[in-house]
Amino acid sequence: MKKRLIGFICILALVLASTCTAFAGGLEVTNITPKDGYKGAQPANMCIKITFSETMIGDNVDANASRFKITNAEGTAQTFKMVYSEKHPDQLWLVLDGTLDASVEYTVNIGAGIQSASGSTTSETQTTTFKTRNTKTDSLISTVMMFAMFGGIILFSSISAKKKQMEEAPLTVAQAEKLNPYKLAKAKGITLEQAEEVIKKEKEKAKKAEEKVAELKRQKEEMAAAELAAIEAEVDSEERRNGWFRVKAKGSFVEHGHAVPRYVKKKNAAKRKAAEERAKKYVKNKKKK
Repeated sequence: MKKRLIGFICILALVLASTCTAFAGGLEVTNITPKDGYKGAQPANMCIKITFSETMIGDNVDANASRFKITNAEGTAQTFKMVYSEKHPDQLWLVLDGTLDASVEYTVNIGAGIQSASGSTTSETQTTTFKTRNTKTDSLISTVMMFAMFGGIILFSSISAKKKQMEEAPLTVAQAEKLNPYKLAKAKGITLEQAEEVIKKEKEKAKKAEEKVAELKRQKEEMAAAELAAIEAEVDSEERRNGWFRVKAKGSFVEHGHAVPRYVKKKNAAKRKAAEERAKKYVKNKKKK
């Protein structure tokens, strides 16, 4: 009887020991962010979030932190801070210090023995990798998109301004004559009489605009003619001071018994040419104004 009791107690002790061992090693990693092999992590303010099967908040901060290791492609360890999240009690956050190198693969080692708040621990070691973004390419793409956006804005503004200018520009008399009162009444939602009145006003406006353009043209032509006359008078005055007079009667200077010296012909031709050039320049400048 005693032997049976001792045997039962031994079996019970073995069962309890195996149960405690299983309980102690029952903690598991259920999710890792970023996912293993992720490409495109931001180098600045990088944070790795590891989710477990149990609550992790407890007094085992330093012990758990020593179970993690983050290295770059050359095997250099990266410094980080381990943070517990009260909002997500089943997570541990590994916040890396400083800014990581761009376009580099990093490895995260999750060791065995990480302990939950209840005392459960992980029994296996895991590794996961992620790669940071190429910030030079990102900057280039951003710059190209920025210039494309500005170019689009400028183009759109130019088209809108040109369209508005065309809409605001007064019609010519010929265009006003082609206006259809029936179409205008339908387009604007007005009566036929109102449309005819609008067309009448447009015709008057177009006529005044064309008259104004014609008047400006006439004034410019008069100013150019006056300038030419003033230049011609200046040439005549200079010739008289030198004792040279133009023949006002019909026929040439030679036909009246006078000979014109060559140097006089040459000098007069040069003066008239210079006067013509000045007149052309004056007219050109007036048009620009």
